[in-house]
Amino acid sequence: MWTRAELKKEARNVLKSCYWSALLVTVITSVVDNVYKVTSVVFEDMPVIRGKTLAMAALADLNLAELMAIIGVMMLTAFAGSLITVFVAGPISVGEKRYFLEGTQYRFDINNILHGFTCGKYLNVVFTNLLVNIFTALWTLLFIIPGIIKGYAYAMTPYILAENPNIKPMQAINLSCRMTKGHKLELFVLGLSFIGWYMLGALAFGIGTAFVVPYDRATHAQFYLALRSEALNKGTVTLQELEYGL
Repeated sequence: MWTRAELKKEARNVLKSCYWSALLVTVITSVVDNVYKVTSVVFEDMPVIRGKTLAMAALADLNLAELMAIIGVMMLTAFAGSLITVFVAGPISVGEKRYFLEGTQYRFDINNILHGFTCGKYLNVVFTNLLVNIFTALWTLLFIIPGIIKGYAYAMTPYILAENPNIKPMQAINLSCRMTKGHKLELFVLGLSFIGWYMLGALAFGIGTAFVVPYDRATHAQFYLALRSEALNKGTVTLQELEYGL
């Protein structure tokens, strides 16, 4: 049985050979993943009509046309951000997972960041990630806690896609749920174990947190491999179902 300490030790061993390329991969992923958040903040805070933002407009004397214009800008921003999230950030995330999974075998190819686009199954990758986001959102609408739990249940889906982009969307999601059954708390605690590192990184004007991310990602890749191995040994999943190609 594996432990967090063992997973982290393996991750550190891997990063000794590829830390700087791993850092570049995680920076690219973070930038793409946060485009929507950044643009939303920019458009929300920037002065638009007569110096009034949407929040200020609620208390201002803007006419209907001006208020509708502000709302229109906000909606277009949200729509553009959603497109980036679905069609760019999702595949990039799968590529990041591919990079770190191959890294566990000491094969370091930074081009793997584009694996979601170049694997020949781009639309399958996009649709699978879209389903994960929709399912998580629907569960969250019921109650916050079920949404969080389901988020952990679906967490292995991008790793499964990274290994086998040909897999059917619902099959990938189902396999993730089966692999994480009984291990969601461990995944949660694994994430918590990096809080100290992130807090330490934040002391360096927040920039230091970027240097922690490769360690985090490499450890989670080891966690996925441990789950996959355990699931195969227990017969929870089969090689035929995974059909992984690393």
